[in-house]
Amino acid sequence: MEARTLASGKLHGPTMKLWRMVWRLLEQMTEKWWLAYKLKNLTKEIRKGGEAALFEPPPYNEKVLEKTTLLNVLSTEFQNLKYHHDYSVVVRLINCGSQGPASKPFLFRINSQGPSPPRSIQAQSLSTSAIQVRWQPPENPNGIIKYVIEYQPVGQGSPHHWLDIDEWNKTTKDVTALNSSTLYQFRVRACSKVPGEWSTFVQEKTQRDEFASENDHRDFAGELEVLCKLGQHPNIINLIGACENRGYLYIAIEYAPYGNLLDFLRKSRVLETDPAFAKEHGTASTLTSQQLLQFAVDVATGMHYLSDKQFIHRDLAARNVLVGDNLVAKIADFGLSRGEEVYVKKTMGRLPVRWMAIESLNYSVYTSKSDVWSFGVLLWEIVSLGGTPYCGMTCAELYEKLPQGYRMEKPKNCDDEVYELMRQCWRDRPYERPPFSQISVQLSRMQEARKAYVNMALFENFTYAGIDATAEEA
Repeated sequence: MEARTLASGKLHGPTMKLWRMVWRLLEQMTEKWWLAYKLKNLTKEIRKGGEAALFEPPPYNEKVLEKTTLLNVLSTEFQNLKYHHDYSVVVRLINCGSQGPASKPFLFRINSQGPSPPRSIQAQSLSTSAIQVRWQPPENPNGIIKYVIEYQPVGQGSPHHWLDIDEWNKTTKDVTALNSSTLYQFRVRACSKVPGEWSTFVQEKTQRDEFASENDHRDFAGELEVLCKLGQHPNIINLIGACENRGYLYIAIEYAPYGNLLDFLRKSRVLETDPAFAKEHGTASTLTSQQLLQFAVDVATGMHYLSDKQFIHRDLAARNVLVGDNLVAKIADFGLSRGEEVYVKKTMGRLPVRWMAIESLNYSVYTSKSDVWSFGVLLWEIVSLGGTPYCGMTCAELYEKLPQGYRMEKPKNCDDEVYELMRQCWRDRPYERPPFSQISVQLSRMQEARKAYVNMALFENFTYAGIDATAEEA
């Protein structure tokens, strides 16, 4: 019965249990044998191998690094070594913990070529204390990570000054904190992991001190005084701080990223700068009617604040309005401002004739109502996208014609209601002109009406108002 079972390959009962026990014993024996085999061979690998030792050059011969390898590995690496430095390497075999005889020392030196010298070095004076250095990258950059500028006054034997430029792709640097009216020499080199070659020297002289006149100092100090008294307002360039250093007066005011309103308006003349865009969109300006009207609202609001503080600006014009963040217009340049209800000018000086009221031209009298006249001219500048007031006329003609009732014509793209506000600002009698409080309210109502008071669409025979920079300086 059992023989038949074995012959058929089928196990039953006690025989089955016996074979299971035998199989388990075989598995355990095989596993132990394989583990012993692995340990034996690993021990052989460990007990046989090589050792490489790195030494400093004579006379020190100090061991720097040491590495061991397996017998069948015939190389190793030493990293973070010094450039332009001598080393020696000794190799020996290891067997069962015993070291064999050392090889002859192998002497070598780490050499690496840095970047070639930067090209086309130039230096340009920026001010009394700053010079800009420019260069082109080396022909062989060899992994540039930074540049170094060396500079010193020429012929003074002063110690060399160093300036690191950690941006590898930057090829311009302003060297500051220099002495005025001093000739400096500069040279540049690029650095990878090792310094490159120096460029040739270039020389440049800082600008000399040009002291402002007594009148300039007085106007500057007067502007600081005005800014201190005015306080903070969203439609006025606000004072951040002021200090005096070595006799120089410094004023820090808030930054207006878009510059002055006059240039901003003229840059929007898209028919001149990008005719294809203008014709495609049918517009004469990158600015909308609402944006132009908002400039007028902002200036009127700021002037209302000034007049309430009993300040006279005396030089209100688009060039003296700055455009801040979110295109907010801010009144600036208070050099001619006076904290008086009526100011009579008694000194000689250049005057903004094309923005001045009749009484200011004839009698040198300035009030808040003469600022209203100037605002009417500024409003005309906004509508005309930076045109020159009374373009083509001389100052002598203005003196003659304005008292006779001559006024600028309505721009073709201007709504009658806006032009009527200009005419109100240009009335002969100052007391008949609207106050800034009324102007501000009137313009705000126009803004809320959402009407195109300034037509920026390209209509037939459209032309921009003329610009005469020479006349603006008169």
